[in-house]
Amino acid sequence: MARRLLMAAIGVALAAPCGAAGTVVLYSNGPIVNLPGGGPGGAHLSRVQGELGLTELGFYLVMGTPSSLTSVELADDFVIDTPGGWHVNAVRLYTLPAAFFASTSCIGPEVNYARLTVAAAPGGPSFAGGLVSPTPTGIYRVPSGDPTVTSCPIKATTIPVNLNLGPGTYWVTWLLDGSSGSFLGFSPLAVPVTRQGQAATGNAQARITACDIINPLCPPGPWFPLLDGGAQQGLAFEVLGTTQSRVKGNLDGQRSADLLLRNVNPASPDYGRIKAWLMNGTTRVSETFVSPDPPGPNWVLVGSDDFDSWSAPGRGPDGQTDLVFYDETTGQVEFWLLDGTTRAGAPVPLTGAAPPPLDWRPVATGDFDEDGRPDLIWRSTSTRKLSIWRMKGTVMAGGLAPSPNEAANANWAIVAALDYNGDGHRDLLWYNATSGSAVTWYLNASAQRLSGQFVNPPSAGNANWKVVAGGDYSWNQVPGTPPLQSSDIVWRNETSGRLVVWHMDNASTRLFGEFTNPSSEPAALDWTVIGPR
Repeated sequence: MARRLLMAAIGVALAAPCGAAGTVVLYSNGPIVNLPGGGPGGAHLSRVQGELGLTELGFYLVMGTPSSLTSVELADDFVIDTPGGWHVNAVRLYTLPAAFFASTSCIGPEVNYARLTVAAAPGGPSFAGGLVSPTPTGIYRVPSGDPTVTSCPIKATTIPVNLNLGPGTYWVTWLLDGSSGSFLGFSPLAVPVTRQGQAATGNAQARITACDIINPLCPPGPWFPLLDGGAQQGLAFEVLGTTQSRVKGNLDGQRSADLLLRNVNPASPDYGRIKAWLMNGTTRVSETFVSPDPPGPNWVLVGSDDFDSWSAPGRGPDGQTDLVFYDETTGQVEFWLLDGTTRAGAPVPLTGAAPPPLDWRPVATGDFDEDGRPDLIWRSTSTRKLSIWRMKGTVMAGGLAPSPNEAANANWAIVAALDYNGDGHRDLLWYNATSGSAVTWYLNASAQRLSGQFVNPPSAGNANWKVVAGGDYSWNQVPGTPPLQSSDIVWRNETSGRLVVWHMDNASTRLFGEFTNPSSEPAALDWTVIGPR
């Protein structure tokens, strides 16, 4: 009987773009499409595979009558294997309008209410959700024998959450309800994973609760495998957010951005070496040298971002910050894929394009095209023009033209590429070494400047203070003061070598400033901050 309460089998293969700007799909439990382009007008289809013994369009989420309602709670799992974990911004669920038992078409209602938990086991005491409005995906669920039926459009429902999750296995558990109520045999459906030629597709489970969906406190029944045709199914969902290493410059997976310093004193035994301050907010927890040392003073650090996996090069970001070096003599660029602060293997040269002329050099990194991978931004020292190289790991894959493509004059230099207004797009922080002022350019997803403004206050008020880095150094502060995930500004006093962090809000306004702890290296003037930027 429980199985008949849950109609089964639909499929998902959709890596949809993120619902919130600046996030990426960290995990996709799919696919759902097994007939790409097979529908009317070239629409993608998710066909029930009757030849495998699968018979159902989707899984019911609410059963019963308005006076005696039974909710069906569904759950499926995902694994976080990146060392720093994930910051989860949202979970996206895939649903169908309601259908009667054994029906081959959907007639409504649509989902309009959702309740969701993310926990280490199915179920959980806390939940997120409320009224929702699903959006079309352009994909249709069709019965086994008739791919022309388009009455069952698959829709996506994105539920915002705000979770920091470490490595481990987690379960998404959810309930949905329809826009005009649900009654026996007639409710919105959850979409299962569909892989062509494969009957069993996942670890989904279900349990029945004898209560209304609005009341989450009623005692639930036991969990049981979600089956169709005797095969356990997976459910279509996506986890959206950022890896914790995407706190730019995070080398140890502890959420705060760290600091990179280089010894610039030729008389020092550490000349040219790079040291990492591993930070908890503005407090240095420990320090360690980056290993190995750069091959010479002509190799300068120009970026710190998660470009590629050190354990499986070519796979893409692995949750670990990498380093980008530029040879001022030859113009060559190479990537150090890091395991913590240690380079794993040999340097990886930039490929996909020849280096530009020597008057061009990379000045910062950031995901400007929002494909989940950081890019390189170059600036010409002669023309002051900007150019963005879209990167696929360590391979140049195309260009992106920022607009405007230059600053007002040569006194302005890019010192960081971060999100300074909280809209999810990568912005630029400029510093004028002559006036001591800093300016933010707010960019959109096409690297077009939406506005430019001085930070508030516009300078440190003393010409000895220079902007040297940017990152999120607020993780050890009281939540909301300043806002977590806002981008901050690091200043260095060239006379004393001391460091100060300006904690910024999302309007480029300083909320407060504080010295780092410690405020400098013992030989303060031997070391200068070189990142993150």
